[in-house]
Amino acid sequence: SDGYIPRQLTRDTSDTPSDTKGNLIAFTSQRDENWEAYVMDVNGGGVINLSNNPTSNDGVPTVSPDGQWVAFASNRDGSWAVYVVPSSGGQVTKLFDFPKSNPWGVGGDREWTNERMSWGP
Repeated sequence: SDGYIPRQLTRDTSDTPSDTKGNLIAFTSQRDENWEAYVMDVNGGGVINLSNNPTSNDGVPTVSPDGQWVAFASNRDGSWAVYVVPSSGGQVTKLFDFPKSNPWGVGGDREWTNERMSWGP
């Protein structure tokens, strides 16, 4: 945009942004039929499926302060955990399990897709 008028970067109605850093926008989407974690550049190009696991729910990605890594939540091993992957794509590494099987809670708008994560100091 011209800095004042926002413009639409994607057409998939499931695309849900969760973080931005530098030139990257992190988002969750079902564009590939299941929930995945993605990044794209601020112009809407260079879309990368970072989690790329057709049998799990992956999402709520957050970009590291230096823009080199993206952390996301996933239930790929049968329970929810946090994983990290280079922001350019590559090997996914598990960091830690959430302390309970359903960390998001139950009812109302407590769905995992409504949650957000961020990098701490």
